[in-house]
Amino acid sequence: MENNKNNRGGLVAFEPTLGEWKNLIQEISSDDLYFKLAPGEWSLGQLFMHVIEESNYFLDQALSCLENDMYTDKSMTAEAEEMFAQNAFPDIRIKGDPANASKVEQPDHVHQIDLYWDRLAEKVSKVKEVLATKKNLGKSQHPGLGFFSASEWVQFAEMHMRHHLRQKDRIITGLSNQKDSK
Repeated sequence: MENNKNNRGGLVAFEPTLGEWKNLIQEISSDDLYFKLAPGEWSLGQLFMHVIEESNYFLDQALSCLENDMYTDKSMTAEAEEMFAQNAFPDIRIKGDPANASKVEQPDHVHQIDLYWDRLAEKVSKVKEVLATKKNLGKSQHPGLGFFSASEWVQFAEMHMRHHLRQKDRIITGLSNQKDSK
């Protein structure tokens, strides 16, 4: 997946990334959602839920920035500035605490993911529509990367989603290898 270059003052081409994930939803079974590469790692279903939950949070932050003019004097960290300049997360594998794997919801059915994904796509459209008509006002704080404006939150959401495509590809390769060996 190429970097969906930042355009129109921060509005990114979110649709190709959403579409790549949506295509996968249409190709997998509900049983596939339970596949994990290793104990302590996320299943494919948990990966979807993480991306959906975090994207919703990031988009909510974007909307909140449009409702106030707070923190306009605050900035993002140098690490965040580099990520935004590259329009991508660093190409590294971030290994989280294995105990956190159990904290992400495990969906039971592909239909559940499909419904959540469609709602997320609608929210992306809504946020981009509001951003196109409203002045980018305030900022809100990311837990580790400083303060983002509304358009930066949208860009960050797309970058995060694209970052997890690599993890998705590893899981799908493992799943395919498992199916081939049966």
